[in-house]
Amino acid sequence: MGGSQLFDVVYACRYGNGNIASKDGSRYKGVGFIHLTWKDNFKKIYEKWSENNKGRTLTLDKFAEKMATDVDIAMEAAMIYWEWKKINDQITSSNIEDDVRKTGGIVNTGHVVDEEDTDEINGYDERVSKRKDVYKQLNPTE
Repeated sequence: MGGSQLFDVVYACRYGNGNIASKDGSRYKGVGFIHLTWKDNFKKIYEKWSENNKGRTLTLDKFAEKMATDVDIAMEAAMIYWEWKKINDQITSSNIEDDVRKTGGIVNTGHVVDEEDTDEINGYDERVSKRKDVYKQLNPTE
C-alpha cells in the first residue's frame, strides 16, 4: 500500500472525508503552512477564502491542491484558520512556552493542551526554540 492509499484508509469517513474510494484522505491532509487536514476544515477555510476572493474561481479540490503550491493561498488560508479558531484570544501571557503550548495545541489537537501534555504537540521543543530566536530578533534591546 502506497502513502496516498494509506491516508485514504486512515482518514476515511471522518470530519467530512468520504469513504476510502473518495480519496479524500490523501486529498485533504497536511497541506499549507499549518498542515491543514480534514475536508471539513478545508471547506470552512475555502468558504471564507471564496468570500475574500470573489474574482477567483476555484473548486474545493483545486483550492486544496493550490494550498500545497501557491504561497499566497497557503498564507491566506493559515490566516483564515488563525482567525476562525481565535488563536490570538488564547495567547494571554508573555510566557513563550505557554504561548507555544496554547497555539500548538489548538492547531495540532484542536484544543489547548495542558502543560503536562506538551508531547501531544508535534515539534514542541523546536517551536519554543524558534519562537525565542524570533523574539530576540524583534526585541534586540531586551
